[in-house]
Amino acid sequence: MIRYLNDVLGIKQVLLPQLGELQSIEPTPEAQPLKILFVCSEFYSEDAQDLFYKMIAAMKLEKKQIELMSCRQKSLIDFEIEILSCQAVVFFTDESLEWKQLAQSKSVFCVQAFGPEYLLKHSQYKKHTWEQLQKVMAAIEPFRS
Repeated sequence: MIRYLNDVLGIKQVLLPQLGELQSIEPTPEAQPLKILFVCSEFYSEDAQDLFYKMIAAMKLEKKQIELMSCRQKSLIDFEIEILSCQAVVFFTDESLEWKQLAQSKSVFCVQAFGPEYLLKHSQYKKHTWEQLQKVMAAIEPFRS
């Protein structure tokens, strides 16, 4: 709710009647649970799903801290709503340039990486993808409890 007021409506402060004073609603790391959004063009085969969950484990993330979204099955509006509760977005597709621009305009940390399905066929890109995921890990560190 705080990020919605701040990011979508542009409200920086709100008057709370029970307190009778102006309160800042700037988001803080403690104000929201950690959530990372992974955007792909389509959902994965069983082998790619296994690799995806290994990547998540290597990032020391729990399943409840991630969301996987297909840019082919969801709209830009769905994505805009989803990023309000995210600290970072990992794009496993280049089909979502408009989505990436929207996330960046909302000051959400974004990286582009190769998706699990692609990595199964082209393992030489695993290092690049791991480097991108390490950037996400550094960016979300303040949000870890």
